[in-house]
Amino acid sequence: MSDKSGQQMYTSAAAMVALLFGLAVLAGGFPFQSALAEIAAPDVDAAQHTEAAPKPEPQVNDPACAPPTVAPALIRELTTWIASKTDYDTAPTMRDPPVVTFCDTGETIRYEGKDVIVDAQLRAAYDLRHRRIFLVLPWRASDARDVSTLLHELIHDVQFSNRRWLCKGETEWEAYKLQEAWLAENGLASGFDWPQIFLLSRCPRDVHP
Repeated sequence: MSDKSGQQMYTSAAAMVALLFGLAVLAGGFPFQSALAEIAAPDVDAAQHTEAAPKPEPQVNDPACAPPTVAPALIRELTTWIASKTDYDTAPTMRDPPVVTFCDTGETIRYEGKDVIVDAQLRAAYDLRHRRIFLVLPWRASDARDVSTLLHELIHDVQFSNRRWLCKGETEWEAYKLQEAWLAENGLASGFDWPQIFLLSRCPRDVHP
């Protein structure tokens, strides 16, 4: 997962338990005339009993108004990058990438089988159970930091397709290190809080009072 406080730091797995994140489905109806009206008054001009159909609203073609999407080419590019930096087999992710969905801060999402409210610090999350990546809005493919959150979650998909882990948190250290390397290649400092990431990467059995 990724969070805002450290340029894409995540909150703890417990706090998130748990990106979609919510896309609203826009449904529209259309007016129709009841056949009963025509049967009741067959001798009257049908035009007097027919409501004028409303003019369709013009379609907005401004890309800025459209829901964000992640181009398959970007997922392939990031997965290829992961393959170049690790020994993992990225073929499963390349062949069948996880679903990417979007959500808003404060929205309730279904994450790992539980209803979770998207925390204000959360920028992205990976749902292992359903192989789903949540990206928190606003998210732009033109923003390298936003793209790095997608990379982070794709790393998790590759990690879990290659081996078993003691806990989900165990994957975080490597994912953050790779994310930092990608940001550096794009001329950006991560600003990650490594002591906090170290704690986040420890499995519960490693935590002592």
